[in-house]
Amino acid sequence: MYRHLLIVFYILASTVFAWGQAQFVPGFFIDESGKKMSCLILDEDWKDNPVSFQYRMTGQGESQERGLENTQAFGIEGGFTYMRAEVQIDRSTSQLQELLTNPYPVFEPATLFLKQIVSGPIHLYQYAESNLTRYFTQVGEGSIEQLVYKKYRTPRGEVATNHGFRDQLAELFTQEGGVAPKTSYLSYTASAISKFFQQQFEAQNQSYQVFRNPRRKAALALRIKAGGDVQNSIIRTDFGNQDGTLLSNSLTPQAGLELSYTLPFRNNAWEIFAGISYHRYFGQANFIINPIFNNDQDVSVDYQGLEFELGPRFLFYQKNDRVIYVQGTLYPNYIVLGDSKVDYEIYSDFQLSPISSIGLGLGARWGAFSMEVRSMIPRDLTRLILAQNTNLRRISLSLGFQLL
Repeated sequence: MYRHLLIVFYILASTVFAWGQAQFVPGFFIDESGKKMSCLILDEDWKDNPVSFQYRMTGQGESQERGLENTQAFGIEGGFTYMRAEVQIDRSTSQLQELLTNPYPVFEPATLFLKQIVSGPIHLYQYAESNLTRYFTQVGEGSIEQLVYKKYRTPRGEVATNHGFRDQLAELFTQEGGVAPKTSYLSYTASAISKFFQQQFEAQNQSYQVFRNPRRKAALALRIKAGGDVQNSIIRTDFGNQDGTLLSNSLTPQAGLELSYTLPFRNNAWEIFAGISYHRYFGQANFIINPIFNNDQDVSVDYQGLEFELGPRFLFYQKNDRVIYVQGTLYPNYIVLGDSKVDYEIYSDFQLSPISSIGLGLGARWGAFSMEVRSMIPRDLTRLILAQNTNLRRISLSLGFQLL
């Protein structure tokens, strides 16, 4: 029974994972002639600015590719827009071991997709490539210019920084009468520069728009879970019963708490979680200790404990606030409760001391509710007993509710 359930579980997990990889979402692109076309774009939550993108004209249509050579702009509904631009960019490294002594930017021409961060009387764009990040500004429909930021080494070998972007921004936002905003402590980051733009636009009563990834937001969640475990165990010894004896199946309740953290990248597709849960197992059988001498006796395994669990989780977002996910789980430690033991009819009893284990899980959420199935690889409950192991096997089904 356990083996059949495990096979079904792995098939379901593999199917969901394969099905959820390609997520085409509503978007658009503007072709060379300036025509805007609605389509579905493969949302890859680009960390680096892309040079091309995959799209479909319909949900069941063929996947196609467009790039810099035939696209003026593209974007995802409710997310960022990427604009093609011919710019002068400084690619000077910020890696300390590779710094040069030239404090000035070395510009080179490039055609790039720039990510639009702020739209207004002055536009703000970002370009990211591996360890390189650059910001650009554009006044109205004018030329696009890079904000200067460069690390270099002084003649004494010390690391210094050219913060030319601070003077550039102060000049761009200087108000009538020559009053320039303070930029002396401004950092060269998207959040800092974007916030500066917003403050200046609001101070001058100018309209603007800030573009954000609607899913890219870190979040903590606390859930309570309860359900049941389908379990059995196999006892083996090194002195005659190496094939093992299967103890009876057990269906027992389980419950626990879980704290999860949604990571703020890749469209919030990754979570890490940690939790603690209560589990109980009781199984018994007639145990053949040594087939040669036909030694047998009744044996039972009684286990209850609090188990710690942690691991990563990959989420597939669906419509109507629904989520499907797969996860890997590490069970690193435990607290054995009560009189947990292997109870022999004749021989001395043994107290249980489980080893750590790993497992896989598949689940779904809708609003605050969740449902999850997990499988755990066989876990030895008697690691401290020489010449014997007692492998506990488990598949769990639980329902959850988000408290926070």
